[in-house]
Amino acid sequence: MLSALLTLGCSRSSVSAEQVGGPSPQDPSFYAPLTELLALSQRPEGVCYALIKAQLADPISPLSRQLQRLKPPLPTNLSPHEELAYWVNAYNTLMLARVAELWPVKSVKGALPGAPYAIFKEKRFEVAGQRRSLDELEHQLIRPRFKDPRVHAALNCASASCPPLASTPFLPTTLDAQLDQVARSFVNDPVRQRLQRAPRAISMIFKWYAQDFQASGGVKVWMSTYLKEPLRATLLRDSTPVGYLTYDWSLNQAPAERCAPIE
Repeated sequence: MLSALLTLGCSRSSVSAEQVGGPSPQDPSFYAPLTELLALSQRPEGVCYALIKAQLADPISPLSRQLQRLKPPLPTNLSPHEELAYWVNAYNTLMLARVAELWPVKSVKGALPGAPYAIFKEKRFEVAGQRRSLDELEHQLIRPRFKDPRVHAALNCASASCPPLASTPFLPTTLDAQLDQVARSFVNDPVRQRLQRAPRAISMIFKWYAQDFQASGGVKVWMSTYLKEPLRATLLRDSTPVGYLTYDWSLNQAPAERCAPIE
């Protein structure tokens, strides 16, 4: 059922969400189904993919409705905040949907036959009028166009070393505050950064995407904007050697006992 939801109408359409009777991405209600989906499936310990999988065959489930809203082309008059919120929410929604379809799976790495990261490269998702891959959303639409390093704390790749999945959608009207919040949470996370003790190390994300932080003065300077003391002072000391943590690609799933449906 999910395959049909993701690929229905995969030729480029000329109608927007408003023209087919749904809200525009300019309207916060556009993300109401995603709000429901996250409330159902997101836990502090991870994501309840089994609960999402149960929605795949239901055409009026929150997952199905959000996937349908992502299909039409975007309106041409979106502001940068409206557009960035759209693409970040689209990435996170599609990641949840694809992992739920493959569930049970232990990791997105090697989840599909062939290349280890094939899940990010398959062009199976109907988003904004075209079939797109997750890599296209991140590396062609989000990173180069918006040049906002905070997105690295907002995009969730369904893995343990990723920044945690946000519990609510990113909304245009609150986007700056939300991006600051997830960035602050990510850099101060004692699991995803190890700055409290030697040998000090930070997320591999900062090595892979170091160029994205150059305009902010580099990784250390950018992180220091959000780090609490005394970690901020520790990181900024020139004599402090900082390595990179091994990236854990195991699935960011919540324990089964935490995934009873919420009444």
